[in-house]
Amino acid sequence: MERISLNSAAFRCLVQKGLMLENTYYPWELEQAIGRWVQYYNHARYHESLDNVTPSDVYHGHGKEILDQRAIIKSRTMNQRKAKT
Repeated sequence: MERISLNSAAFRCLVQKGLMLENTYYPWELEQAIGRWVQYYNHARYHESLDNVTPSDVYHGHGKEILDQRAIIKSRTMNQRKAKT
């Protein structure tokens, strides 16, 4: 199994929201559950401390691009709202 290191906040989130919801009877089931949770935590869950992008996006250098796209969308939306009033 791949070694996984978690900070205390990630571990707390894993226990409270991930593993507490699943019943596992065998060690390999627990390993699979942890693997699924780590995949979700790194690739699908937005992190407020990372300006609401995923750790994977930041790691692969897509964070700034995503934030720039969001800023463009926000600007367009605000202009459309102003045009309606």
